[in-house]
Amino acid sequence: MNKEEECANADQTKDAGQGVGQLSVVCDGVKMYVHAPSDLRDCKICHKPHYSAERGLINKPVNELCGGCHDFKKTSFQKSHLNIDPAVMDCMKCHDPHTSEDPMFFEDVIHPLFKARSCGDCHVTEQ
Repeated sequence: MNKEEECANADQTKDAGQGVGQLSVVCDGVKMYVHAPSDLRDCKICHKPHYSAERGLINKPVNELCGGCHDFKKTSFQKSHLNIDPAVMDCMKCHDPHTSEDPMFFEDVIHPLFKARSCGDCHVTEQ
């Protein structure tokens, strides 16, 4: 059994008030947020089990797959992504689609200012 399978089988709790990652588990003493659509149990929601033209054996191009649940036109989404056009983003460059210690599913190894949500320190965007 791999780490994600172990965490998926751990006791899950509801995290009230979280916009995403409403399920969490404590795995090896570390609180991990679980991406709610997959719950890490039904891989076929996002993945093809044998072959895909997409990396990670996902069903569709990453933005199309993520856009099936996340509303890219929602003001809160646009604001949190600095109003960058979702068509030029790659969700998996910043987010882990399975589990994360971060409630917004940021990757473990990312630019420190990005992790601190201080994008505006370097990036000037129109408000």
